[in-house]
Amino acid sequence: MSNLRNVLRTSFISLIFISSSSYACDIVYGKDWSFVSKAPKNWNSACGENSLPGTNISLWPNGQKMETTTSLLYVQVFNKSLPNLKSFAADEQSNVRKGVPNVSITPIKAPYIKGQPNYILVKLANLPGNKHELAAYLEGPNAYYLIVLSNDTPSLLEKHRKVFMTYVANFTPMGRK
Repeated sequence: MSNLRNVLRTSFISLIFISSSSYACDIVYGKDWSFVSKAPKNWNSACGENSLPGTNISLWPNGQKMETTTSLLYVQVFNKSLPNLKSFAADEQSNVRKGVPNVSITPIKAPYIKGQPNYILVKLANLPGNKHELAAYLEGPNAYYLIVLSNDTPSLLEKHRKVFMTYVANFTPMGRK
């Protein structure tokens, strides 16, 4: 019995220390920010050092590989150096336009989500690789968050729109001291 207890304790400790910036991808954190993230049903997730470069968490449909998925949901965390959410979203969109001059960025009326802080929602097209994306910009206590759903086709974007909106609705930014 004590051997089983040691195995369980070791497994639990391994789970806690999978990554220096995650706790089993349910809570992802950095120096002064954190967020609660729940992978959508039938989606996989990887966080911290295990996520795709430049992301804090990467999520993709079951049955696909993260590196070759046709639909990817990811979160990036940014320093809260700009004065407000609108400035952050404008700055990020400006950065995208610098890299992809013919990108189409269309504002979408963000539906009210009870308990969710203000967020800005846009649709992006004409991206490299012919990607089609939805992006939500959110403000947390100590950071700004960019949540993106990137798809290979417009039909995949529509297929996963509800998954994206549910993820945004359940996304919970938190502060850390």
